[in-house]
Amino acid sequence: MLTFGWKKALGVVLTVGVLGQLSPISTASAANSPFSDIEQSYAKQQINDLYQRGIVSGKGAGLYDPIAPITREEFVSMLGRTIGLQPLPSTVSSFTDVSTSSWSYPWIQAGNSVGIVGGVSANQFAPAAQISREEAATLLVRAMESNYTAASSSAATIHVPFADASDASGWAKPYVYDADRFGLMHGDDDGEFRPREPITREETAIVLARILSRVVPVSSVPSGEEQVQLGWQFGETDQSFLQKVEASGTINTLSPRWFFLQEDDSVAHAGADKSMVEWAHQRGKKVWPLVGNHFNQQLSHLYLSQPAQRQKLVSDLIGYAQQYGVDGLNIDFEGLIGSDRADFTAFIQELSSAAHVQGLKISVDLPPNFHTEISAAYDYAVLAQSADYLVLMGYDEHWNGSPRAGSVSSLPWLKKGIDSFLAAMPATKVIVGLPLYTRDWYSASSGKTLSQELTLPQQTTRLANASYIWDASVGQYVATYQQKGLTHTVWVEDARSLALKYSIALDRGVAGVAYWRIGGETVDVWTSLQNVWRYKKVSSL
Repeated sequence: MLTFGWKKALGVVLTVGVLGQLSPISTASAANSPFSDIEQSYAKQQINDLYQRGIVSGKGAGLYDPIAPITREEFVSMLGRTIGLQPLPSTVSSFTDVSTSSWSYPWIQAGNSVGIVGGVSANQFAPAAQISREEAATLLVRAMESNYTAASSSAATIHVPFADASDASGWAKPYVYDADRFGLMHGDDDGEFRPREPITREETAIVLARILSRVVPVSSVPSGEEQVQLGWQFGETDQSFLQKVEASGTINTLSPRWFFLQEDDSVAHAGADKSMVEWAHQRGKKVWPLVGNHFNQQLSHLYLSQPAQRQKLVSDLIGYAQQYGVDGLNIDFEGLIGSDRADFTAFIQELSSAAHVQGLKISVDLPPNFHTEISAAYDYAVLAQSADYLVLMGYDEHWNGSPRAGSVSSLPWLKKGIDSFLAAMPATKVIVGLPLYTRDWYSASSGKTLSQELTLPQQTTRLANASYIWDASVGQYVATYQQKGLTHTVWVEDARSLALKYSIALDRGVAGVAYWRIGGETVDVWTSLQNVWRYKKVSSL
């Protein structure tokens, strides 16, 4: 019995892959095969090639065991390596039956965080169970199309072209149909797909070879597609800030807190340090220092409402930008009164005009455009015409002092915020700010709702003995614990929730992402976000 249309598969030539430009599958590798039991396997060539690439491994003692079923954890790890994901040892486990000490844990977490891998139930993965052919088809289709929507026909009406189509689970039929349609998995010579039978280790090698033949190497993505990845400094020394920027492997634009309005008509700049700019430029990074108003409405009004004072502010900022050799400025004037709308717009127009003469970029931090009192001072569409970027502050949906407990940035709220920007400007003008913090909520004895801000490392420590439930409606885990007779609730920000947020930003084609604040993250966050970027870039059916 022939499986997976393997006669055609043996003719597949692999030309590119996730690790860069890859050579075609070669029969020469068979001569140096590490496995003694694949000589008669129709997948011998693929097994050897994938082994050389570090994608598949044997069962020990020089054996591959080609006709044995493959487990769910084995399949997920091999698939993850094929599409270039990095193992993700997340601080919060997606499944209760996958131990953090398990060899497969980081691969299951990686696949889950980018939306490829699901469980057999809400919190169970069944890692050692055999994976069926319909389950494999589902993972393969998801892996090759990050924005995949199952075939337009419903499972009840879709025509799956196999004699045993009725044996497929209802949820799996669209995936089986598309796996065949996209050339990833086929039926046997009898016209059957055998959806609920286990997929074997040699069959797995065939389909992974097909996946690898379609993967676009990250190295081939045009450099012009590089996103702005901005990191704000707050509460970190310069040394600590730079160490964490470098460790991220992600941040390419630094925003230190250097310039603030002062009562004496000058701009504070005592903390500015040219050595940070030199450090960044040596590493190919940009520096856009933050220009803030400390939420001072009255002082901001005095600067903005007087044309002469506004022009002096523009002149001072451009002068400091030249003095320190920075690449742009990040304007963070918050808490403005609505009547300052026209004057703030004029300020950004004047500043942008002067900055562009010097080759400087201007970005402006703004709340979501929900037409509330908070956003009244900002003319989003007109600001976007002069500034290079508008930065959505995609956090504080529920803030310190909020009368109701809730997420700092739920997925639906963030989507709505991004779309509020896109209604007023092109996506190439939008940078989406994401939170590297959360809040611990509880009710005081008086009944008042209280909260405490937590960085993600603080969150990990605080929730060591908490109970977690994944809430798909907000795209986050919700954790609860008891302390001194009070129930505490945390809408968790972690590698999984932030991956979802980053994913929707990428889907909307925005210019970049910003993080409030560097130092608030756990190290797995950067791996998770890099996995999302790679997945979005290399997957395409």
